[in-house]
Amino acid sequence: MVLNASQLKRLNHLKSLTSPKILLQRADRLGDAIFISPVIEQIHDVFPKARIDLLTSSVGCDLFYHHPHVKNIRILSNKVLTNWKYWFKELFFLKQQDYDAYICLWNHPRLAWLGFAANIPIRCGDSSSLLLNMCYNHAVSLPWENMTYHQINYNCLLLSGLGITSKSLNRSLYPDPIAYQNQYNQWQQTLSSSKKSIVIICGTGGSSDPIPSQVIIEWITTSAQIATYQVILVGQLDHNDPLISFKTDGIWNKINKTSLSELITIIDLADVIVGGDTGPSHLASFLNKALIFYSPLKKQAPSSWGPFSDYSVIIRYDYLSPNDEPIPLITLLDTAFCNLTQNPNLNFAKTEQEKYARLLKHSIRILIFESLRSKLNKDTLSCIQQLQNQGLILYQFKLPIVWILTVFSIINIIRNRNITVIMAHTLPLGLLPLIRFIMGTIFQYRKPLFISFSDLPPDNLVDIWSILKTKKW
Repeated sequence: MVLNASQLKRLNHLKSLTSPKILLQRADRLGDAIFISPVIEQIHDVFPKARIDLLTSSVGCDLFYHHPHVKNIRILSNKVLTNWKYWFKELFFLKQQDYDAYICLWNHPRLAWLGFAANIPIRCGDSSSLLLNMCYNHAVSLPWENMTYHQINYNCLLLSGLGITSKSLNRSLYPDPIAYQNQYNQWQQTLSSSKKSIVIICGTGGSSDPIPSQVIIEWITTSAQIATYQVILVGQLDHNDPLISFKTDGIWNKINKTSLSELITIIDLADVIVGGDTGPSHLASFLNKALIFYSPLKKQAPSSWGPFSDYSVIIRYDYLSPNDEPIPLITLLDTAFCNLTQNPNLNFAKTEQEKYARLLKHSIRILIFESLRSKLNKDTLSCIQQLQNQGLILYQFKLPIVWILTVFSIINIIRNRNITVIMAHTLPLGLLPLIRFIMGTIFQYRKPLFISFSDLPPDNLVDIWSILKTKKW
């Protein structure tokens, strides 16, 4: 983001303050709250003497209560989002605090207007909504269409409104030390120190599709892979779920029985974590635990919400069409667990670039077009084979001369296969705009990006990620 003269003047004033007061807002789910941790670290690096306050949910309060760089936490009542009486009470409180900057990470209309109405001098937020854009005087345009960005990246990009462009992503957690020690003592008393442990996260709180309870029960009772492990069940489930009362040898059932700090402790002490796309799995990622991350068919691809653990396996169903015979989830869990524990180097990624490439591999789905005028040569086929060998999912479609007659078939493939990238030497005039219009305007889904084979580097998945990141989606 390039700051204009007025923005630079406000920013220079902020930097001149001895202890500027900065309010950071993210007031929704656990997973969303976890992803602001690198934002706090980056603000502190640039403004080490700033007073950083949080406006967050109760779960965000539990998560950041012991964070060394957070001074005060204000728990936002859900009523503020629905009742104007409570909104004005919150506004009155914020005006009394005399904040110098407001960073609105959750672009909720009432929270965007809150900073504006409180007349906070610097207000950073997402400019994608024209109505909310006027609430911010340091608005940032976020590349929401570009699926190579993780949710953490989107959060950090908003800091460019404060002139912060750090690439450092410090994923640190600071649980309650007393609660951590108490849970550690209970762990020592309950579990054997001679056996390894696996934590299975049950449920997702509605944010994603969880691993079904019956699948978890069957996997635990039939799998030889985890028979030598101590199994700890955690999460939040309805009282009538079969896992609530599930008991068998070697099981420690902690469902609905842990605070957030206790949950962090259990995850931190375990050897392997298994869970869906949900807050506790993101905690495991920040703790760099070996992780099996279940992310079934949905719009939130792993590239946006996936794990950053050194060792992780991602289970997806998004490449299946209705006619495909899906592999049983128990088989996928068994295979993933075996690979993670017995062949860990198959799923190892140490650098940030390698981790992003791994997320990309499980998110990008490519449809390759071939026609009489655009045939695939030997070099292109070799490149495709190399990418497939690295785990990238690619499909091919032969275009007839009268391609317009196959538009419905093409759209059906794109929707069923979650196609995000289209590749060819050249495309018939009008085909790409038509596809992007149908997918973006009619189906309200991410529009596929086109890459010409002439743009491709030598058959390297990491290089593909670099190209996709710089393309205009």
